[in-house]
This record gives sequence, C-alpha cells and structure tokens, in this order.
Amino acid sequence: MKTSIRRVTSSLLTMGMLLGTVSSVAQTASNVGSSFELHSQSEDLQASRQALPYAQRALQQDKVWSFKDLGARFPFNLRGVDSSDSVFFNVRADEVASGGAVTLHYSYSPSLLDDYSHINVLVNDEVVYTIPVTEQGAGRPLTQEVSIPARLLAAHNQLRVQLIGHYTLECEDPLHSSLWANVSNQSTLSLDLQKVALVNDLSILPVPFFDPRDPNRLDVPFVFLGEPTSGTYEASGIVASWLGALADYRGARFTALKNRLPEKGHGIVFTSPEQVGSFIPEVRTTSLPSISMVSNPNDSKGKLLVISGGNAEQLRSAAQALVLGGSILTGPQAEIYEPPQIQARRPYDAPRWLSTERPVQFGELITPERLAVSGYDSPIIRMGLRLPPDLFTWRQSPVDVHLKYRYTVQPGAVNSSLILGVDNQYLKSLPLLGLTQLEGRDASLAAMAPGEMLPMQEHVRVPLYQLLNRSELTYRYMYDYIKEGFCKDALLDNVRGQIDPDSTIDISGRNHYLEMPDLAAFSEMGFPFTRIADLSETAVVLASSPDEQELSTFLVTMGRMGESTGLPATGVRVVDAKASLDLDKDLLIISPASKLPANWQQYLPEYTAQHNRQFGTSDLVYRTSNWVSPNPADRIRDQQSEVAYRSDGRSGLITGFESPFNSGRSVVVLTGTDSEALVDIGDALLKARAGERIEGSAVVIRGDKVRSLLAEKTYAVGSLDIWTRIQWTLYQWWQYAGQWRTLWIPGLLGVIAVGFILSQLLGRRRKQGKT
Repeated sequence: MKTSIRRVTSSLLTMGMLLGTVSSVAQTASNVGSSFELHSQSEDLQASRQALPYAQRALQQDKVWSFKDLGARFPFNLRGVDSSDSVFFNVRADEVASGGAVTLHYSYSPSLLDDYSHINVLVNDEVVYTIPVTEQGAGRPLTQEVSIPARLLAAHNQLRVQLIGHYTLECEDPLHSSLWANVSNQSTLSLDLQKVALVNDLSILPVPFFDPRDPNRLDVPFVFLGEPTSGTYEASGIVASWLGALADYRGARFTALKNRLPEKGHGIVFTSPEQVGSFIPEVRTTSLPSISMVSNPNDSKGKLLVISGGNAEQLRSAAQALVLGGSILTGPQAEIYEPPQIQARRPYDAPRWLSTERPVQFGELITPERLAVSGYDSPIIRMGLRLPPDLFTWRQSPVDVHLKYRYTVQPGAVNSSLILGVDNQYLKSLPLLGLTQLEGRDASLAAMAPGEMLPMQEHVRVPLYQLLNRSELTYRYMYDYIKEGFCKDALLDNVRGQIDPDSTIDISGRNHYLEMPDLAAFSEMGFPFTRIADLSETAVVLASSPDEQELSTFLVTMGRMGESTGLPATGVRVVDAKASLDLDKDLLIISPASKLPANWQQYLPEYTAQHNRQFGTSDLVYRTSNWVSPNPADRIRDQQSEVAYRSDGRSGLITGFESPFNSGRSVVVLTGTDSEALVDIGDALLKARAGERIEGSAVVIRGDKVRSLLAEKTYAVGSLDIWTRIQWTLYQWWQYAGQWRTLWIPGLLGVIAVGFILSQLLGRRRKQGKT
C-alpha cells in the first residue's frame, strides 16, 4: 500500500521538496552571518594557536561529556515534520580541538516513511551527518557515532539534532502523533584536544585557572610554600571564594599542596618573597605584595598564579587586589602599593540573592534573550531564584509576582495557555485567548491582526516557603494547534511568547527570623555566614598546622560560600583553634576530632576518643519526603534515642549550635574521625544540591552517604515584628502545652472541685464561729 501511494503522489512530493530546498537555501544564507560570527569571535585566538610550533602543543586525552552534562535536563523529544533541539559546548582558551565525535542514543517512530524521513546532526548549523530512517530500526533503541571535522569547531559551538519526518504522502498533519524521535540526554560528545601554552600575562585572568567556556567542575590546586600563617589561609580563602563565585553551578574543588608544585596543569601559589625563589625562580622578588603569572616548572603548558607577601596583611592585600581588580592587571607581575579600599557590606546584599529591600525586575535575574521563545513546541523559560534562608514563613503572605507577558494572538477561538510553575510543580495557568475570544473586550484589539504580539499582565502570588532557599520559576507557552480540516492543515510555526524583563518579584518588608541550627541553610546557602556577603562577621577556626586534607576542606567550603553569594569573602578571618574564640563573630570550625580542644567536645553529639561513638537520633532519619512545611515548628525533630558503640570506621560530622561566647551567634563544626573524613564532608557539600540533603542539626557522612540524625532547634537568629512575635510565641506555647492538654482539663476540673469543697467547709466554720 505504501508503494502505491508513493508512486501516485511522487510529483506532489517532488514539488514540496523543491520548495523545501528553496527554504533551506534561504535558511543557510541567513546562517552565514551567525556562522561567521562564531568563527570570527575566536579568529585571533585560533591564529595565535596556529602560530605556535607543534612542539609547544601537548596531545591530551579526549574529553567526553554527556548531553546532560552540557545542559540537557531531559531527552530530546522531537515532534512534527521539522523539529530540533540543541546543546552548546565550548573549547577552552588553552586548548585547540583537532576533531570530535558524537555518539547518539536514539529511537524513532515506526510510522515514519524511510524514503522521506531522516535525522540530521548539525554543528554550528552545518550538517555533518544524516542518519537514515529504516523500517528495520523503527521503534528500537539505536546508537550512531558521528565524526565532527576540526574545521567546524570554534570557541563557542552549537550541536543540534533535527528530525525531518513524514508519515504519509497524502494530506499530512504536521503535528501528528506518529511524527516523533527521541534522543537520550545520555548521548555523548567527545573532543580531541591539544593543550597550548598561553602567555604569562595577568590580563587574561581568570583564564586559565577558571575558563567560563569549560562546563566541567573547576579543580585547581592551591600550593602553600614555607610555613603558612593565618594570613596565608585568609588569602587562600579569599581566592577560593572568588573562584567558587566564578564557577557558579559547575562547582569548585581545591586540592591543597604543601611545599610542592602540581605535577601538571595550573595552580595557585601562596608564599613569601623568601620562599618563592627556591621553588619558582622566575618570580621577581619584591618587598611589596605581588601577583605574578609564570609557567609551571613541572609542565610547560601549565601556569602558576603566585600570590606573594611578606606578612599576613600583605598576603591579604594581594588576594583582595586579585579578586577585586584582577580584570585591570596587566603584564607578568603586578605589585600592590596600597591595600584595596573595600566598602562595608550590608546584611542580605549578596549579588545573587533576591533583594529584600525593593521589587526586583526579571531582567536583573536573567538575560532578555532567555525570556523569549518561539514555536508550538517551545522550550520552558526557567528563572532561578536565591532567597535569604531566614525569611519567616509561618502565616506570611505569599510573594507577589507582577508578571508582564506577550503572546502571539491566534485567529478564532483557541485553547492556548501560559503554564506557571515552581520547581516543575504546577502553580497557575493563564489563558492565551484567540482573536475571536478577545473581541469586545478592548477597542484597541479590533485593529490587531493574527500573528501580532499582545501585551498582558497578571499578579501572581507564590507561597513563600516554596521559594526557599533556592528555587526556579518556570513559564511554558502552550499554543493550541488549529486544525483546518482534511488537506487544509499547514504548519505556520510563527507563534511566539515573551516574558517582559520589567516584570517584578517582591519579597521586601518581610521578617528575618530562623530557628537554629539549620544545616540545610548552611549547606545550600552558606547561612548564617553569608548573611554578610563578604563574610566579615565570620571567623574560620583551623587546627594548628592543618594538613592538606583539612586545608582542602576549608578551601572547598570557601568556594561554596562564594558560589552562594556571587562575591569573594574579602572579610573572612582565620584563627587558630588554640587561640581565644571569644569573638563577636559566627564561627566555622574545620578540624578532625582529635585536634579539637577538649572544651569543644561537650557541644558535639559524637565523641571519638578511643574510637567510641555516641549519637543522639530522632525520627528525621526515617522521613520519606523532602517537602518543606511553611510552619517552622514542623521541621523540628528532637532527640528520641541515643546510641553508643565502638568502631574503627571513618565518618564525618556536621553539627551546629549557638556560640557559647555570644548569644545569637552561630557555630558550625565540620569534623570527623580523621582528615580523610573531612574530605568526605567537602564532597558532600559540593553535592548538596544534587544528592541527599544535608539538613537538621546533626549530620553524619560516611563516604558518599549522608544521614541527617537530628533537627533540634535550640536558639534563633533574626527578629520578628511585635505582632508576629506575640502570635508566634503564643502558638509555640500552645503547641508545647498540647501534649499536656488531656491532663490539664481533668486537673483543672479537680482544682475547681477542691476549691469549691474548701470554700464550703470554710463557710460552715465561719457560720459556726458566729453562733
């Protein structure tokens, strides 16, 4: 039957293909400009690479990314006669790509006509391979490897997979359910990369130590030469938080090295002028704080960023100059004549946190280009939010979102909608009315033609507790495809949608109050330390002479702080565990249990002397849902049992409590049986958003396993207005009294009865006395 249909209508298909060819030629012509732009952006860089002799290049192992690594959260679900989806990838500034390959895992509809359907693989809008569609492979999982020639690879690249599908040669519904192909987001892209040596010039910073083109987790060694002091650690924490802020969603890991340079690749060195000469003689000795870029003596393609200072203040000045003014430094070395003048930060003013002082426009949170979509199968608009974790949620009004949006008005009556959600959960649906449905509502709509964009606005209220700590607002345009009838359907995919950048979200005027300890706020947002974005009210406590693992955990934690706020921790202080900790600061203690001062052991729910362990546990460990209640009282899980045992196993502990020195100040302790356990804690913090939650008041970490044991609330930070404070206090009293109410009622009745009897007896005695 298929063969007869093809013969009868081959002329019609030929005409259609000719029209499609003309359209394709026009599309190719329009893409010439964008393709030229992609190549021209890296023209100078590529020219400098080609000028290097081959001896200066080092062949590197292939790098492999899955489509999920490159940003594809879900598989490519291609629908219709012409549908495509993309991922984007880049090539680092210190690498050049000599080729690549794509391994596609895919399947397609059994109804596709094999002679007229196919799947294209395109790189920067050029077809590199066409995958045929056959009856034998239909409906089955398939794999296809496609080579990418080096000539198509630039600094910034787009990999696109396109379905051209047909299920009949007669009148065809362009959005028929049989027109589909699915490409797994576990498909992979691999690149053959060669390392190149960059110039020793500070003007290229933060490259190569952080390259925004690299989607991988940042991994940079931090080298400490000589005998580090607290000032050395402070300088390293400032730089680690800076790189963590730059790495953002990628995450940042830092490996500490003492008195040894990395064997290969790049690294950041902290040293004094006296020590630097014996390790890196290329650095010019100076009495001023300095920042230098030199080649790694162990790897000619690697670079070392050397931060040098004669004392603690000089090292801090050099680190602060790097993170605040690194973009204006030039040459192989810069000397800092005066310490940077840093303005004091205000609470909750972190650049990545939603402002609590005014309505925030969407354009401040996301680029306008990402707020616009087109097509019937348009992608979801996603806008990430970071709110202060201490916003009080109990009986608070929802967050007001003033949404301004535009959409293409369709002819007739349609059932189109704009779907609003929070973290992929449905929130609200707004109708996108057609032209017929709009008639009579507004005189100005009478002159509107089909296809024009209609501006609309809506006030949307979002429950506050759904937005803490990190969340994502989603907007999806769902356009109704209008069927005209048999042989009349023509897909004119000209529908568009746009969220206006001047839409606002307002969380101003709300109470900051959080019952503590709350390790979820710490692991996800760095709270309470990040309340002041530069960590100027934070003191990090390290053991005397911390080893490499302890320092690595410290650096990873500082990177997490920078990732949360988007700002380097220029105000952080590091103190020795043996020094006086009577400081008006929040304390972050990072040390193995064996190095903790004995007076701190009383605050910990785990004791590790002679391998003895003792844990308090609650039913938090049995909780099946990660749902967060709007009532803070529902998040409390008091200790209900205690377990003591002896074990030689490795385990890490994160716990929090109120500072014994200052009421309202917080202490968070990262400790463990040994230094390796601290490395596990650092890994857990890096995976806090992807795996098991770190929450409550005490968390045990064994390898990659995270167990939250307690959620006791023993103190609070912040304040409430008077009326809210009265209500919250009464509510807490009533909840506490609830377990006794069944005894109070008969007890109260008993007291009344005894009082009545006593009053009767006293009354009789008075009468008898008078007589």
